[in-house]
Amino acid sequence: TAFLPQDDAECAEAVDGIEKLVADEGLRVLGWREVPVDASMIGSQAAEVQPTFRQLFIAGVNDSLTGIELDRRAFVIRKRVEHTLPVYFPSLSARTLVYKGMLTSSQLQDFFPDLTDERMASALALVHSRFSTNTFPSWPLAHPYRFIAHNGEINTVQGNRNWMRARESMLHSDLFG
Repeated sequence: TAFLPQDDAECAEAVDGIEKLVADEGLRVLGWREVPVDASMIGSQAAEVQPTFRQLFIAGVNDSLTGIELDRRAFVIRKRVEHTLPVYFPSLSARTLVYKGMLTSSQLQDFFPDLTDERMASALALVHSRFSTNTFPSWPLAHPYRFIAHNGEINTVQGNRNWMRARESMLHSDLFG
């Protein structure tokens, strides 16, 4: 799922940029899906900054990539997108879907009708309902996280981000190209 800009022109520009990055990474876009939402119950502050929700489906050029190999390439795409475009991916994975937002626990299933669709099945579901207490609430900062969760406060979000950015050039793995 991608959190895209609200503005139609900005959204189209972001989608085009994502598709170029996907091609640049040697993958192809199979399609986009508009994620159905019912925003009738959310507050005005959340509605004012609500992103456009779309799921991106990608594959290897000849469908040869699957599982963890596809996830690794998707990870690289997600990181490149988030460094260059006004887009946030709660998930871009062959194995994990993340539905999140500036919502209460009781609003989640009504906001995302997918979660009550009988065709949707999962071995695991995780719900976390508290926003950070030291940053301004936003759709991307809402819990749950992509692959980890914590029980406690991460006090310096900006400091942690700056620490990682300062060390990005030292991070390397043959698994990501």
